[in-house]
Amino acid sequence: LEGFLGRNIYYDASRACLMLAATAANAVSDYNEMRVMSQHSPASEKSMFQCEHPIENVLWPIRCLFKIAVTRDCMSTALLLLNGTIPNELRCLENHGGYGVSLDAPPPSLHLCKSIISMIIASS
Repeated sequence: LEGFLGRNIYYDASRACLMLAATAANAVSDYNEMRVMSQHSPASEKSMFQCEHPIENVLWPIRCLFKIAVTRDCMSTALLLLNGTIPNELRCLENHGGYGVSLDAPPPSLHLCKSIISMIIASS
């Protein structure tokens, strides 16, 4: 997908950015849910993280988003979309479950945050 987005100019960059930002937000949220579930039952951690590098499943939509941003010169749009859709878990804001009940979420993944920041810096 990265190669396609970098070479092909016949797609709607705004729509592709929107879809990738939504995919990135969903992937980060799913990753954080898996971390919370593995924290409550450590025995299931192996089953939760089946792939060797689960962080790569989260980073690929962000990487593609920045590939579009650089190739099609829409970095400000990509950053605004990512900022608008990024889950509160990465912002270290308090999580609330249903009915205002606080969830015992682990702190955000430092590796994930550093990887996203590194991609932003490398793209600009």
